[in-house]
This record gives sequence, structure tokens and C-alpha cells, in this order.
Amino acid sequence: MSIFVSCDKLFQRVVSKCLIVLQKDLEKSNEQMQKINFALSTILSEAIKILLLVIFFGYIHKLNLFMVCLFALLMLRSFVGGSHRETILGCFFQSLVTFATIIYLSEKIRLFYLKNIVVIIAMLGICFFSPCISRKRANMYSEARKQKFKVNALCSIIVLYTISEMNGETYGNIILWVFLLQTIELIVVAIVKNIGRRMKHGEQIEKGIE
Repeated sequence: MSIFVSCDKLFQRVVSKCLIVLQKDLEKSNEQMQKINFALSTILSEAIKILLLVIFFGYIHKLNLFMVCLFALLMLRSFVGGSHRETILGCFFQSLVTFATIIYLSEKIRLFYLKNIVVIIAMLGICFFSPCISRKRANMYSEARKQKFKVNALCSIIVLYTISEMNGETYGNIILWVFLLQTIELIVVAIVKNIGRRMKHGEQIEKGIE
């Protein structure tokens, strides 16, 4: 646990120093610096997380399945979004559970015979609930950009489905589980956010009445 805490502190120091250097060398507005900060944080945290996951799944001899799962998730999640954690520790454990669940279920339950139904469910989930953007990026994208994310996500589904058809049942089944679990996560996050907005709106109304 202390290793992850140290990683988080080191990570924050590296990002802060990079931002100081960039701010000196480049004339950037606060909004642009926020975007650079988010980009640096994302790149570094993802690099650390993927390295740890590669070590773990390599150790349990599931590296090939992990790499297929990683490819599919990165391609899809880049456009649909999902739940996020604030620290490297939280992000790592969430990703570990996600990858382990997908690999385990893909080995136990075959979705290949229900592939058309799974693809339709995934596409409907994207149409109605994506993109699911984190609070840090909520104000960074226009409605037009969000619609573009949605279109790209639908294209990713088509590309991944085609790949799954060309690479046999084992890898294809992993991709189908990525579709299904990512869609479930997307729906759950969207519902939770909607409940949060309603509760916040209710509190504001109560304060107004008082």
C-alpha cells in the first residue's frame, strides 16, 4: 500500500515540475494549462497502471488475454468514457478488477453465439448514455465534440466486431465481454450521475424555499 502512496506523491511532483517548466517556456492561458495538466496526468498515470497490470497478468500467465482486452477497452473507452478514480492506487485496482473480471468471464461463459445481441446492446448503450465524461473534463468539450465521440465509439464497435470475427472464438469472446461490461458500466455511471444531479437540484430548491 505504501508503494502506491509513494507513487501517487512522486507522480504529482513530476506533473507539477513539468507544468512549471511549460509555463515558463510557453505563454499559455489558465484554461490551456488545465488541459495540459490533465493530459500529463492521464499519460503518466496510464503508463504506470499499464506497466503494473502487464507485470501482474504476465505473472499469472494471462498476458495474451490481457493484451487483447486492453486493446479493445482502450479503443472503446477512449470515446465512451466511464467511471474514474482520483489516485493511481484507486485507478489501478479498478482496472485490475475490470480486466480480471472480463478475462475470467470470457473463459467461463461464451457469448459468441449471442454476439449480434451483445453488439446491438452496446450500440444502444452508446447512443443513449455516451460519452460519460469525468468532472475534470466536463467543461472541456462542446456538444458537437461529444456527438463526435459518440460516432467514433460506434465506429469502434464495428471495427472491434470485425476483428473479433477474424481472430477466433477465444479472443472474440473477450471483445464481446468488453462490449457488455463497458455498456453496463456506462449505464450505471450515467444513472448515478443523474441521481446526483437530481439530489443537488432538490437541495437547491429546498435552500431557495428556506
